[in-house]
Amino acid sequence: MDHRIRSSTRLPGAALAVIVLLVGACTTASVSATASAPAPSSSATEAASAATAAAPPSSAAATSGSASGTCKYLSDTDAAILLPSAGQAKLTGADTPAGTVTSCHWGTGSVASKANVVQLVVDEFKIDVALVAAKKSLAANVSTPIAGLGDGGGFSEQSSDMISIEFFKGTKTALLAVSAPGMTADAVAALAQKVAANL
Repeated sequence: MDHRIRSSTRLPGAALAVIVLLVGACTTASVSATASAPAPSSSATEAASAATAAAPPSSAAATSGSASGTCKYLSDTDAAILLPSAGQAKLTGADTPAGTVTSCHWGTGSVASKANVVQLVVDEFKIDVALVAAKKSLAANVSTPIAGLGDGGGFSEQSSDMISIEFFKGTKTALLAVSAPGMTADAVAALAQKVAANL
């Protein structure tokens, strides 16, 4: 092998210096881009967490996001009977090890703030053991039964600023929580009956 040919292909020192600088610049840019990349938004996770917190204890959920839409268990018109400013439902869906949880939320408030809100959380179970546990928990929460509400249920909270009803039908449990000016127990119970008819 002719070593003179190999030595003649060596890059000049200046060219090497330019390459080193370019590689360094690319590496720095790559690191900067990675460092400045925004973290994923947690708003969808927070929305699902709120629904999960309101749902029966078995609903540890992996969220599929939230968006405005049509709640298949209760119409916007029906929600507006108790809360005229309800607007369009905000939906959150999530899959759990035990089944599927769906939350429909109307109004500008929240269950936590106990103001201007209608919230419905429906948990559909695929595992019998989880369903039995959820029904047991639901029965413990109910303070005043409501006859003819699905397969069983009633009021779990009745106060001047919040009325909640929990019930089940088949493989589904439901929690309806309402905080609205002028609401009555009878009106909230009537709304729960509409939900039960759609379960």
